[in-house]
Amino acid sequence: MTDLAAFRMNRAPMRAVTGDDERYLRLGDGGPFVAALKELGERRAEGLAADHLGELSPDLAGVLGDGPVGNWFLRVLRELDGWLTERGNAPEPEAFDEYLAKLLTMLLDREIDLDRFTPGEDADAAWDALVDVLCAALLVTSAGRTAQRATRLLAVGGLVAVRLERCGAFESAEEVYELLRHRAPLLPSPPFPGILPDRRVRLVREATVSDLYVVRSEWRCYEAGEIAEITNVLAGEKLEYRRLSIDEHELTELRSEERATVDEQSDELREQTELSEETQRQVQLAVQADGQVTTSGQYGPTQVDTTVGASADFSVSDAVRRATRLARESVHKAVARVENRRRTERTERTLSRTEVTDAHTLDNPGPGHVRGVYRWVDRVDRYQVFRYPDRLQLEFQFPEPGNALRRLLAAPDQATLDDPGDFTVTVEEITRDSWARLAGEHQVLGVVAPQEETVTVSVTLHGDSSTLTKGEGTWSLAPASVNEEIALPPGYQAEHVELELQANPQLGKFVREYTDAGKDGVETIDRFHAIAVTASLAGLTEWDFHGNGIDNTIQADGTQRKQATYAWKLPTGKQQLPRPVRDRLPVTVVAAGAESVTASALVTCRLTEESYQNWRQGVYDLLLAAHQQAVQEYREEQARLALRGAAALRERSPSRHRQMIQEELRRLVIAWLTGESPFKGRPAVRTAGDGHPDEHTDVAASLDAATEIQFLEQAFEWQNLVYVCYPYYWARPAEWDELRVLDAGDPALAQFLRAGSVRVVVPARPSLQEAVEHWLTFRQPWSGGAPPMPDDKAYLSLAQEIRDQLAPPADGEPGESWEVRLPTAFRWLDETAELPHNPRATLGLPPHQPANPICLNGTDHAGRP
Repeated sequence: MTDLAAFRMNRAPMRAVTGDDERYLRLGDGGPFVAALKELGERRAEGLAADHLGELSPDLAGVLGDGPVGNWFLRVLRELDGWLTERGNAPEPEAFDEYLAKLLTMLLDREIDLDRFTPGEDADAAWDALVDVLCAALLVTSAGRTAQRATRLLAVGGLVAVRLERCGAFESAEEVYELLRHRAPLLPSPPFPGILPDRRVRLVREATVSDLYVVRSEWRCYEAGEIAEITNVLAGEKLEYRRLSIDEHELTELRSEERATVDEQSDELREQTELSEETQRQVQLAVQADGQVTTSGQYGPTQVDTTVGASADFSVSDAVRRATRLARESVHKAVARVENRRRTERTERTLSRTEVTDAHTLDNPGPGHVRGVYRWVDRVDRYQVFRYPDRLQLEFQFPEPGNALRRLLAAPDQATLDDPGDFTVTVEEITRDSWARLAGEHQVLGVVAPQEETVTVSVTLHGDSSTLTKGEGTWSLAPASVNEEIALPPGYQAEHVELELQANPQLGKFVREYTDAGKDGVETIDRFHAIAVTASLAGLTEWDFHGNGIDNTIQADGTQRKQATYAWKLPTGKQQLPRPVRDRLPVTVVAAGAESVTASALVTCRLTEESYQNWRQGVYDLLLAAHQQAVQEYREEQARLALRGAAALRERSPSRHRQMIQEELRRLVIAWLTGESPFKGRPAVRTAGDGHPDEHTDVAASLDAATEIQFLEQAFEWQNLVYVCYPYYWARPAEWDELRVLDAGDPALAQFLRAGSVRVVVPARPSLQEAVEHWLTFRQPWSGGAPPMPDDKAYLSLAQEIRDQLAPPADGEPGESWEVRLPTAFRWLDETAELPHNPRATLGLPPHQPANPICLNGTDHAGRP
């Protein structure tokens, strides 16, 4: 499919194309829509285009979609498009001719000879209608896919036109492919390209379709390089390196627990009964008896002693008293008391001490001296070029690309961010001279330069008079007039106007009054009419001109002193308006007696103070946001350093480094394409800190971000991203000291971290090149429409996307290869103590060797190899 990216005239000034260059597809002047655009200009172009697309005929709607098509030429284009797509746009010439002739014969119901066939007016009308559709679709933001479809059909139609004009078959399938893929359609000019909207994404170079050359690398081996250090151990000396590393960790835990439970219960019952009886008698009797018996005996091992005694005393008197008292008291008391006390105390102290002693075996008990030669280790990488044809390439230039990665990999006990301090910039400090410096100091991308203080608008307006009616004559004429509005640039106001008027007198038969010898009369005369011009700008400034000072309404004939003015130029000079005018400047010119009048206006506009202050405030907001982000990053780093403490730099494998560099460059590219600095991603997870009880996914935010995320990840061949690093001196001078000595075990990583700037080229996926072009112009994913469905050729399956992330595209054509030595930070103890030579020297080989070589054939001064 012919890419919109293939022709820059859609987004840039037209280039002159002469001759019959088949690299360009000439679209012609278009149809009624293009003609209307020329008359309308830029003010209502998008609205007119939208109306045109909404009122397409059934034929055009069918060929752009899947509906029925009645026009035979449009049907040819649709059927041929499908046939070419099935054959990869590269059919054999004989097959192409056979199918095209068969298709035309079927649709036109007559035998067709391609070498003698002429399409006719129906084809011309259909072609102009397609040009109108393309021109309209380029002006409507949401009509990207319509523009793609119209471009494809025009490319197919152009292929048919070339075949019919040649009156002979194509030379090869490759020629058919080139005519379909690489022909740049030339839009009608005017009104294009000036009527097209400006790009929203600016690139280092305009995105163009060409062959992409990717250099891939892999490591091959490691070899000993130059000398890094020489250690000498004298006879009887022992050299020992000792390194002590102490890691101490102490943990103290104290736990105490006490529990007491008391349960007490009391129950009491009291009962008392008392009875008294008293009798008085007069007789008294006393009796007393005593007795006691003692026995002793043994029964087995048991000794038993028994004593029995009795005493009785009875007394009777005249008075007898008897009392009976019964008392019962019951007390029940239960007490349950449980006490549980628990105390746990734990103290743990762990001390880990690690002592590392590097004792190089340089113990020299012998009589001779010992030498150890350490050499740098070089890594040998092999590079190979792969060619990928027909890729839309986007080029970027990023300053200090390794900043974020360097902070991540830097030793955590050393801060990599300086304290941003307080934000002291004021709006008044932001001027035309200082904004670039302030943006650089705060590392803000996307700051727009201020508009020019003054701009000029030049327009030419034309007006005609009504046609004279024939007859005996007429007393008056309809004047030639101009009544238009000059559109002024947004944010500007008109202050000075320079107007030049040109009027052509009217020639006709007029009735004139005259005075001759004191008598008044009327006569009919064929002459040029005198001209009187009145011009007005916004009702503020007016000019009046009367031709040649003639009072009569008709110019005199040639016998008199007054001569007719055939073309009258009236310059007004530069005039200042009494008050500024914004948005539109009305222009009214009335030329009485003129057949036509032309007004050329040069309007000088000055930027309004309101627009300038809005720009300053916008720059201030960007600077403030960048400073707040810097403060946040600095605080996060300080917190991270406080938690992690001192630790050594931990590098990863070279493969992991390459992946990290690729991801970092992808982030920078996406930030550029989205116009965000800094780029904050598309977060759709809400945490407890956002006022929610737990972490959860924001479904609405996920849906909003999904379309953009999938487009930016799928629209480019990220595995074919290529870059080249430029040295540290393109970075900020304050970073030079750190960057120039930065080193790492992986040479590629060290080069990226030291880079002051990096040039990046990213190719678009061939099936989505038009969508990428649409994004560059409007920043809308999927050409302003919905994402492609599985039956769409632009759809990317999950399996294909996984494969593309793991391996480069398969259509790369391998080219030349070479190997390069890259220095590393590793050292190698040479097997011998001999000073090395370079066994792979490539300079000064015969017959260009030095006249007096110092190293003879790779040997030292002693002649040893």
